[in-house]
Amino acid sequence: MKKLFTLIALLTLVCSCSDEIQTNSPSIQGEVNGLYFRAVSSSATINEDKTVTIEGSTGSQELVFNISDDAVGDYDFGYGDTNEAIFTNVEGKVYRTGETGEGRLTISK
Repeated sequence: MKKLFTLIALLTLVCSCSDEIQTNSPSIQGEVNGLYFRAVSSSATINEDKTVTIEGSTGSQELVFNISDDAVGDYDFGYGDTNEAIFTNVEGKVYRTGETGEGRLTISK
């Protein structure tokens, strides 16, 4: 009986584990000036120098991140930082970190 229970527990554990990546749609969401931003389209590019460009758009707004590395971690934005975030609002006004703001991007996977 003990072996049967161990076998069932092991089988349940193996069947419930998975390396499958689940789709997260949208992949870019957050807060911009106190308002919720949720991209309907997004893309990411690893450049030749290992910097990364991440873009997200709602159709009328755009958020672009240029970060210094392609690794998991936190990337700070602000005056003097090599990382940059650029937001274009509905009216076409462009805001850049380092000039008019600061923030943080967290890449978890």
